[in-house]
Amino acid sequence: MADLQDFSIARNGSVNATVPRYTISAKVTESSYSPGGPPIIADFTGGNSLSFPGVLLTLTDDQRDEFINMIALWLIKIKAGV
Repeated sequence: MADLQDFSIARNGSVNATVPRYTISAKVTESSYSPGGPPIIADFTGGNSLSFPGVLLTLTDDQRDEFINMIALWLIKIKAGV
């Protein structure tokens, strides 16, 4: 197990970069069983699929901050080899 010390994130501008685009498809369902299948909470398939990174534009500032925090922690772990 490794500990993370002196962690911080600071926005320092914007950049135009070539980023691969991904289509994300899924159905979100209730976890409880019901006859005929679990009730669908949200359907992100077909025309409702999410396009990344474009979907980032639909997030609030707080949601973007949470997203970058998750990515930053993942990147640090990958680069540190833990």
